[in-house]
Amino acid sequence: AIDSHSNTDEEQTKNEALNEVVKDWIDRCNGEQGAFIPTGIDGLDKVIKGFKKGTMVVLGARPRVGKTALGLSIMNNMVNDGIFCGFVSVEMTKKECFERLAYIEGEINPEFAESNCAQGLQEATKAIDEIRSNPRYEIMDTTRRTISNVKRMIREIMRRNPKTEVIFVDYLQKILSDDRSKDVKNTVKEVSGALTDIAKDLDICLVAMAQLNRGADEEKVPTLSNFKEASDIEQDAHLAIVIHRSMIAQMEASTYGKTNTGTWKEGGKTSCKDQTLT
Repeated sequence: AIDSHSNTDEEQTKNEALNEVVKDWIDRCNGEQGAFIPTGIDGLDKVIKGFKKGTMVVLGARPRVGKTALGLSIMNNMVNDGIFCGFVSVEMTKKECFERLAYIEGEINPEFAESNCAQGLQEATKAIDEIRSNPRYEIMDTTRRTISNVKRMIREIMRRNPKTEVIFVDYLQKILSDDRSKDVKNTVKEVSGALTDIAKDLDICLVAMAQLNRGADEEKVPTLSNFKEASDIEQDAHLAIVIHRSMIAQMEASTYGKTNTGTWKEGGKTSCKDQTLT
């Protein structure tokens, strides 16, 4: 039952917590991943090692730069590595999510119908069959964008498969408060805090996609301050990854282009690195 996952911070004893700290240190000294869940993107994992359960990770980008594609790509990598994952979308339909996931799984050009229809359709159908037979995917969509409904959906994914370790939410600023009188800033604060809390309560990694403000446009490399209502998101996130492509690169790249610049914050420290994500 999901309730058994709640209040994990109260259930864990001091000795259990300290033993986990020591185990993490030993794993790191031995070159092992330990508590980290690799993203499957080598360039990113070299920097962050992976995601950790009980935390919220934020993937930020301007519209149409690729935050949803990156989230789905990471989920696909994790699922193929044996990790059970969920995806909650308040923006796209379930059909749209699975369609994009099929392009990623099959490494298919989304415009195959205009170029090589027969071969593309065969590869796309194969990808669909692989996704259909894989029990580690769970995708849910909704038009009821309140935080209470999103939390209910996250718990439903956990109920359907208690082995789930990572749940993606797309995207943070589109989720509404149950109190419609709240302004945007306080809504984002409530939603960000609620997602952080549920990651701890369920002992999962909650990966929230988030939109950057207009200051991240043009050739400027975005920073954490470019998150809309940045202070609350930056404060709640254990790890924040900002995705960037220059305007020229965006025009030249395909829908699933692979070159990005990342700015990330982990463990209270912020660093900026140019990193090719492949």
